[in-house]
Amino acid sequence: MPFDGITLYGVVQELKECLPGTKINKIYQPNNHEINLFVRNNHQEYKLLLSVDPINCRIHFTNNLEANPSSPPMFCMLLRKYLTGGKIDSISQLGLERIVEIVVQNTDEFLQPIEYKLIIEIMGKHSNIILLNSKNNKVIDSIKRISFNVNRHREVLPGEPYVNPPIVYKTNLLTVDANNIRTIIEEANKTKNNKTLSRWILDKFAGFSGVSAQQVALMAGIDHVTPMTELEDSDISKIIQVLIELKENLLTSCFTPCVYNHYKKKEPLDFWLFPIIGLNYHKVFSDVSVNTAVDYFFNKKRKASALNIAKHHLESQITKHLKKQKKNLGFLEEKFKTTLESQKYRLWGEILSANLYKIKPGQSHVKLTNFYKPSEEVLIPLNE
Repeated sequence: MPFDGITLYGVVQELKECLPGTKINKIYQPNNHEINLFVRNNHQEYKLLLSVDPINCRIHFTNNLEANPSSPPMFCMLLRKYLTGGKIDSISQLGLERIVEIVVQNTDEFLQPIEYKLIIEIMGKHSNIILLNSKNNKVIDSIKRISFNVNRHREVLPGEPYVNPPIVYKTNLLTVDANNIRTIIEEANKTKNNKTLSRWILDKFAGFSGVSAQQVALMAGIDHVTPMTELEDSDISKIIQVLIELKENLLTSCFTPCVYNHYKKKEPLDFWLFPIIGLNYHKVFSDVSVNTAVDYFFNKKRKASALNIAKHHLESQITKHLKKQKKNLGFLEEKFKTTLESQKYRLWGEILSANLYKIKPGQSHVKLTNFYKPSEEVLIPLNE
């Protein structure tokens, strides 16, 4: 399951219970895509991971950290300068979009109160971590600097005003009721919308990924590829019921996060805030927090990926070495044949030298005794 807006909502709801009021003690940047915030409150320390990895972008509490470099990157030092010692005032999500805002209260070099915002945009290869001055909403710096040469919609550069990434307007499931959803479905049918059910959910409602949209259809007992125009009234009622139940579960933080592993390989396959229908794989656990499930999944995925990379590298090295040794073997075999030939000619030469008196002019070959093996005669061809 992709780290979609619905999954992010579950993560943020748990972060809201712990982060406000915590003090930022340490900040690390183990690689180009990851920031780790160590925060403390009432003798309880939390490790918050912010990742803008193109494939595994996410935010959550973690107990699995990568090793840090000997010298911190520039962006890490900048975050330390502005945020170390500050207190997290709040954390929020923009609707069900994959944008998180962390507000930090700190003091400047003159010990005057100042507020900063740390924006985490979780959008695949466009993900970013951006530090803002709340007073003027200008960018102090970001883990990825973006100019108009890279993105024609906006710049993310120091000193520039912060602009939200371009967002396609979609309905926020958390703010609608059953009547609103029915109206949206009726409008789709009036326009003869031939989109499949899962595609329609993905296009109309914020926070869904393709897989989570399919899950809604499966929860309603409907094939997710069913065209919207072919839905019966009973199907529409089921879809509305599932969406409203999903909304209520989100608003009440009634989550049952599940992580699934491959039966044989024991590698992580998927996870979600709720049990996944139609996934015939081993469920690792479900009675945990959302952050624990997400951390477990991505940590196992990282280890499996590292193992596969090491495996492929080793296989490549072995294949390369075998190819080289096969080439050497061919060379040695040819050399061995040549050596055998040279030994044969040397033997003939020695025998001929010792028996020149026995050779008559015009002979095409001669049979002579091998003086190394007296019981053996050697047939030696001659030039006529």
